[in-house]
Amino acid sequence: MKKVFLPVVLLCLATTMFAQKANVSKAKTKAFNVEAPDFKGAKDLMDAALIHPETKDDIKTWWAAAQVYNEIQLQETEKQMMGFPFDADLREAALLRVLECALKTDELDQVPDKKGAIKPKYTKKIKSLLTDLFNSPSIQYCAGAAFERADFSTAAKAFDIYVEIPTLEFMKPLALDKDSNYVFIKYNAGIAHIQAAKAENMSKAIQYFGELTSSSYDDKNSVYQILSNLYLQVGDTANYVGTLEEAIEKIPGETYYINFLIEHLLKTNQSDKAVSYLEKAIANDPTFANYYFILGYVKEGLGLKDEAIVQYDKAIELNPDYVEAIFGKALNLYNRAVEADNKASEIQDNKLYQAERAKVDKMVLEAIPYFERVLELKPDDDQNLRTLKGIYYRFSSKDKEFERKFNEMEQRLKELGY
Repeated sequence: MKKVFLPVVLLCLATTMFAQKANVSKAKTKAFNVEAPDFKGAKDLMDAALIHPETKDDIKTWWAAAQVYNEIQLQETEKQMMGFPFDADLREAALLRVLECALKTDELDQVPDKKGAIKPKYTKKIKSLLTDLFNSPSIQYCAGAAFERADFSTAAKAFDIYVEIPTLEFMKPLALDKDSNYVFIKYNAGIAHIQAAKAENMSKAIQYFGELTSSSYDDKNSVYQILSNLYLQVGDTANYVGTLEEAIEKIPGETYYINFLIEHLLKTNQSDKAVSYLEKAIANDPTFANYYFILGYVKEGLGLKDEAIVQYDKAIELNPDYVEAIFGKALNLYNRAVEADNKASEIQDNKLYQAERAKVDKMVLEAIPYFERVLELKPDDDQNLRTLKGIYYRFSSKDKEFERKFNEMEQRLKELGY
């Protein structure tokens, strides 16, 4: 019988290939050894197998890796929950690779056989493993730890795993996104991406908060505020405006959105559109005082002072304690007096000048009750206090009561540190 000798190169390759496949088995043994598991050793062996030319394209390698990494993250988190020493870094490193390995397994599982047929064998197993991963508290623990050390990129990656699993086509029938925590964690995932502050993170944050607008997440107000601000940050004006408009319809009692929408319209020289938008809003809800105040503010900016007063009065009629509307009317009246006073100072004839001054005094006196009402509602408002101080000083030399009020305003401002 002839002796057959393998060429040295082939023998080395075969030995290496068998060694790597043996290492995959060893990794599983180390990870699933109930009495004395060696998670670090298991991870090191799997890490090597996933990049070795002889095993990196083998579906069994990727499936073994998914199992090993998942077991590591599960066990390390269980230690933490039970109060035992655990390896947070190992848990994190393993956790962040489970989904990748599971998806690679699924990809290889979809490769047609020699006859061109696709006969997946791992789908059921992958679904079971990813369900375990989704239900594991490891993701929250891992992301939370990353947040604490301000590693927002890692926190975002961890949260992404949780958010992505229910969206996978073969996972959709399980409806994992109906879990009560799902939208809450998606919200936190968006926050993590914002904190990470890279272009790709901002894109992901926009995606998440956009999805949350039509989700079961309770606090839609914060969702819309964050989403509109994100669009503003990235310079997407169309979506910024669209988000504000959508929020106005869905959250009619919140003035945040209409305030910013009007501000945008005014900055972009669309005053007429701003007025039209407010008038439409008032038509839809004529009992909402805020809309009248904002419309008054816009008309004020357009120089339509009489029309502004009409809107302030409507707001005050609906809400007698609406301090912004009351202050708006007070300033409107006072600024008219200031303008009249400036014109009076140009008059050369003393008799006419004194007559105009008397008219100005009357205008100022008309504004006082509104400023004083603001004082009742917001006693520490420094702008109102300063204005009243100036008004009281104007009349203090002729009226002891105004002198007393002037001194009172001066004392209040000192107490507030002004």
